[in-house]
Amino acid sequence: MPVITAFFLYLLGCMLLSSALLPWLHPVFAALFDASPGRALYRFAMLLALIGMPFFLRSMKLRGREAMGFRPMSEHWRRVVGKGLGYGILILLGLWLILMVSGARSFSPGEEITLLVLLKYALAGLASGLAVGLIEEFFFRGPMQTGARRSLGFWPTAILIGAFYAMVHFMRPVAPSGEEITIAEAFSMMWGGFEQLGHVSEIADRFIALLV
Repeated sequence: MPVITAFFLYLLGCMLLSSALLPWLHPVFAALFDASPGRALYRFAMLLALIGMPFFLRSMKLRGREAMGFRPMSEHWRRVVGKGLGYGILILLGLWLILMVSGARSFSPGEEITLLVLLKYALAGLASGLAVGLIEEFFFRGPMQTGARRSLGFWPTAILIGAFYAMVHFMRPVAPSGEEITIAEAFSMMWGGFEQLGHVSEIADRFIALLV
């Protein structure tokens, strides 16, 4: 079985299990994190994927630091990391300024802009960026890429993984209108997430951006 197909089926299995357990899990997620049903389904599926990852990777014969995408560090690693961090901050700062000046993004209406508010946004963004970025980069650029390169060249691997990465962002479950969640509604939510992939004209620009 192709490695990318195996990863897709693994994530699909985690989504199905999360859907089956959602009627009992949603009240807990709602109480602890004020999470909507759709967010609870997606987050719990990612948690299941993380818990089962060591066993899944072992079955795919993907072991060791290099298979995980971690290469030996050079003696100049501090300079390399610092340069990458600096470029990243400049790029994101430029994007943020464009979004703010164009009005595409703004602070919450009526919110007073103080140093404390800016610090809160900065810390929240840093925590979210580190958590999501590290998990996504590890998952998509580590074992999945290592496994796919065993049978595919660089560009087919890069394009297929990029497409898979983009596709996952549009598979978010669609929450029902009611608060009570049944198993049937949970599976319907998950199917609604997959249906979003069918609206190609509506997501084409974002899909291409994520793929690139």
